[in-house]
Amino acid sequence: LAMGVYEIMQQKNAGLLDIGSYRLKGSMHPIQFGSISLIFLSFISGYVFVFRRSMYEKLFVLVLVLCLVVSVVYSQARGVWLALIVMPVIWLLFYPSKISVSRKTIILSLLMLGVVFSYFIKPVQERVDITAKNLAAYYHSENVEDGERWTSLGTRLEMWKASYLIAKENPVFGVGLGGYESAARELAKQNTVSASAFSFYHPHNQFFSEMASKGISGLIIYIAMLILIVKYYLSKLSVENCRKDRFYAFFGLQVVFFYVVFSLTDAVMEGKVLLLMFVMLNAIVMAALSNKDEANK
Repeated sequence: LAMGVYEIMQQKNAGLLDIGSYRLKGSMHPIQFGSISLIFLSFISGYVFVFRRSMYEKLFVLVLVLCLVVSVVYSQARGVWLALIVMPVIWLLFYPSKISVSRKTIILSLLMLGVVFSYFIKPVQERVDITAKNLAAYYHSENVEDGERWTSLGTRLEMWKASYLIAKENPVFGVGLGGYESAARELAKQNTVSASAFSFYHPHNQFFSEMASKGISGLIIYIAMLILIVKYYLSKLSVENCRKDRFYAFFGLQVVFFYVVFSLTDAVMEGKVLLLMFVMLNAIVMAALSNKDEANK
């Protein structure tokens, strides 16, 4: 949060009251900043919900939650926004509680209504409108040299197309680590995809990145890793476990689901920041749960 405020103050052209087109990034990439803010948001909001706290503590946490929501929204990271929508759905589906199905339905309906109204927030509206416009323009584009294939969305679609074609030619083991960019460049020379496809060293989608660089075997291993971690956390969500253990397990579960959503629009395991965040958070949560198991023995 401090990094986000510092970043705003350093921007001469971005005032505190006019940051509709400015992306908060906290001295890092906006996608990374938004992702980390969302993870902290899930931890803090879950902590105050699960454990009984004084009114002053709840007010302090409310301020933190509002700040984190602003950080998530103004990061303008679409994958993070999607994960924010998924967050309450995960809670309603997986967290053990005595709330009836009808009440959960009402809560979910209210949350979806909130999502609809969030469209009227300036940065959200602008980002959604631009995305829809770029998507329509991309599908009407007939030439790989068209400018529509160089937009943020158009570039991603070209990279995903290139990744699919690369995986199709190298289905089992892919082209190897670091081989995506050169393989996409060759496809661009053949006018199969736009040159925007090799403007990054990864295809901005972890699943496509696994397919292109490691083939179907790498994709299966990546998905299997996520499934095994989810299975472990679900086993710790039993009502027989104490509230603290259920909270840790649920937070770990949320982190994994967040990364699944993040993986749709970015190669989250290709950069150091989010990769280290994933490893460290899961290691800490699993260690806390394992220590409890040892104590019970």
